[in-house]
Amino acid sequence: MKDFRSKKVAIISNCILNQNSKVIGFAKYRGIIKEIVDLLYEYDYGILQLPCPETLFAGARRWWQVRDQYDTEGYREHCRMLTKPIITMLKEYEKEGYDVLLIGVDGSPSCGVNLSPTSKK
Repeated sequence: MKDFRSKKVAIISNCILNQNSKVIGFAKYRGIIKEIVDLLYEYDYGILQLPCPETLFAGARRWWQVRDQYDTEGYREHCRMLTKPIITMLKEYEKEGYDVLLIGVDGSPSCGVNLSPTSKK
């Protein structure tokens, strides 16, 4: 039997597939960010959606906060718990030679790659 998998996986922030997880007033799309999903489809990437740590920690109607407001031992433990099964899965993909891509969301206190707002100037 032929296996057609691409061995390519994109790990993406929750709000890329679910703008409902954004802080109220910050969603720029109605549901998904279609352009990103279309690109991943075009290049044969599977999608692994990360849970939104902020929504699960502070709720859907939370206030907007900067990174250092979330920088507490409780929030760090929350994030460790959420990422534990994901790290296990990533280790399996790595062991099998998968190409793994991470897509975060700049401006997010938890998922920013190049930019995460802080209270420091």
